[in-house]
Amino acid sequence: MSSLSSLSSFIVNPHRFVFTTEHCLYLACFALALALRLHHLGAHPLTDAEARAALPAYRLLRGGVEADPAAAERRSRSTPSGDSPAYFSFAYLSFLLFDASDATARLAPALFGSALVFLPLFFGDQLGRGGALFAAGLLAVSSGLMAASRSADGAVIALFGLGFGLGALRRYLAATRHGDAATRHGDAATRHGDAAATWQGDAATRHGDAAATWQGDAATRHGGAAATRQGDAATRHGGAAATRQGDAAATWLVASGVFFGLGLASGAPFLTGALVVALTAFAAAWISPDERAAIREAWACLRRQARTFLVALGLTALIVSTAASMDRLGLGALGASWVGWLRGWAALPQAWPLPQAWAALPQAWPAAGRSPGTVFTFLLVYEPLLVVFGVIGAARAFLNGHRLAQRLAWFSLAALGFATLYSGRTLFDVIWVVLPLAALAGWSLAEIIGNAWEREEWPLVAAQVGVIAALFIFSGLNLAALAEQARVSPDFSQGSLSLSGFSIPVSRLSYLYLAVVALGLVFVVSYLFGMGWSPRAARLGLTLGCSAALLFMNLAAGWGVTRLRANDPAELWWERPTADGLRHLMLVLRNTSNYATGHEHDIQVTVQAPPDGALAWALRAFAHAAFVETLGANVDSPVVITPIDESQPPEAHGEAGPQLGSSYVGQSFPLRYALRAAPAPNPSAWADQLGWFMFRRAPAGSAQAERVILWVRQDVQQLQTATGR
Repeated sequence: MSSLSSLSSFIVNPHRFVFTTEHCLYLACFALALALRLHHLGAHPLTDAEARAALPAYRLLRGGVEADPAAAERRSRSTPSGDSPAYFSFAYLSFLLFDASDATARLAPALFGSALVFLPLFFGDQLGRGGALFAAGLLAVSSGLMAASRSADGAVIALFGLGFGLGALRRYLAATRHGDAATRHGDAATRHGDAAATWQGDAATRHGDAAATWQGDAATRHGGAAATRQGDAATRHGGAAATRQGDAAATWLVASGVFFGLGLASGAPFLTGALVVALTAFAAAWISPDERAAIREAWACLRRQARTFLVALGLTALIVSTAASMDRLGLGALGASWVGWLRGWAALPQAWPLPQAWAALPQAWPAAGRSPGTVFTFLLVYEPLLVVFGVIGAARAFLNGHRLAQRLAWFSLAALGFATLYSGRTLFDVIWVVLPLAALAGWSLAEIIGNAWEREEWPLVAAQVGVIAALFIFSGLNLAALAEQARVSPDFSQGSLSLSGFSIPVSRLSYLYLAVVALGLVFVVSYLFGMGWSPRAARLGLTLGCSAALLFMNLAAGWGVTRLRANDPAELWWERPTADGLRHLMLVLRNTSNYATGHEHDIQVTVQAPPDGALAWALRAFAHAAFVETLGANVDSPVVITPIDESQPPEAHGEAGPQLGSSYVGQSFPLRYALRAAPAPNPSAWADQLGWFMFRRAPAGSAQAERVILWVRQDVQQLQTATGR
């Protein structure tokens, strides 16, 4: 019995649930996903986009319901893909339970992202038990899903709602078909019992004499009673089975509506997923007549219970969107996020006339969001394991005629096409590509390993995997050495090779040649193992060795983008990550407030910044913080925070302070980081690209910090000096 079948039995009859080793493995995957997503969740400050998403929930919790007309407009652009009422509701609950912090602002996406490992359970009958387990493990270690789950955004919640909604809907359709089959079986058994009774009675009547008639009457009664009992038992059995299947179908239908309602309340990302699902269904139906028939059957089955489904969906969406009626702006923000998603198809100024807008579309299309090249680069560099074996799984699906795997392949292609054509794309869109690729990669790995696993060949496979691992390590070390030498000088003709204490002058391309040769030897060694011993063991060793190397690259990339370099602009996930210097600024500000007022958050602060960015989130506990667009001579608060005007020379930022009503002294802090665009093609670009690939190192001089200055009024500063603190 599969894990989901036992779960279905538990839903109908909890006493029949059996906890198996398979359940333990899924729980282990869930624990791994939780550890990767919750570890140091608040180690880095929220970005501007994350702060815009978290601040409305915090202000509602503190009783500051935004009543101004601009509140909905600010919330509609809160996250990279628009406002997410679902994220708002769960962030509100998280702040209510655990207080507001950088970690609790990201807690809900982390939990929903961790729960995605259970999604393959719904498709275990098609992926196979091994394929579903492999897919769950790949979802746990995916770099894209880790980064999205550790961000204060509603995209992961939308992915969770749509994925589990489709899985529950699929189980509903299966339970409905089984219930109909059970009903037909019971009817057939009843008809069989009636026919048996009639036949036995007719046979007895044909004896003709009185004794035979007496015996015939007895036989008629006996046969009729037996056949009646048989028919009644069959009817009861079929009716009970049909009832159980009907109860399970009703449960799955309601669950599907709840999941879809949760996804719908997530805002614009759900529209992306729904569009990709529609494109997938269209492609599958266009190619296969069987798919068209299956879609028509599913639609007819869903229409019979459409009211139950729509009620569950609507109530869930309403409750989640309004935070159980606590957030009156929720529905408006949800509609605004949908409108913003539609505008994202052509992000042009609204005041332009249509002909001018159409003429400017080619220039505006690539610049409206992240570039398509960034999306492809992220998939290839951060998800190599999923891409390589996902492509292998897609090829095997079309060669073997595996229907579910073919749908997953179409889904990934549709999601990749959306990320390419949608002008308002963000890197959060890659999660719609990663999910089906993980399922395809898990299925293909299970098929390859399961068909070639023989106990007597384990030593041979282990030896081959060891050789392949050594070759991959050797190749990586050569590429790393080349990247380090190219950082000093990109000249190919100069270089040296250290061997046994001797330095041999060689071209730096030798490192590249050695790395390529080592990678080629991986396949040569596998071929020799197959020719000399067992082709099946050689295929298994090649699969395990390559998957281990790609898994290491996947984990290293995910660890770097979520922990080691989460606020480094060389990482692709955030274009302008918030600097850790913001926390240093807050430490100085709290100390100043404590010196001046006796409390860490009581000092009056005037901030020249938007009221919904990373700086506003950091100042959320300061009740006397005022955000202004410009500063004037009437400002004389004890503390003023201003941005640095990069257009002015550094000496213009001096210690004279802004032109305010008092004298101030200041100190600058980095607020966020960004990368400068290259002004012209760089002859040494290959060295920069290799350095980025190996070490995520930005080109020299390309990283810049946006800084702010913390100004403290001189009398407050003198007070700190006088107290000796």
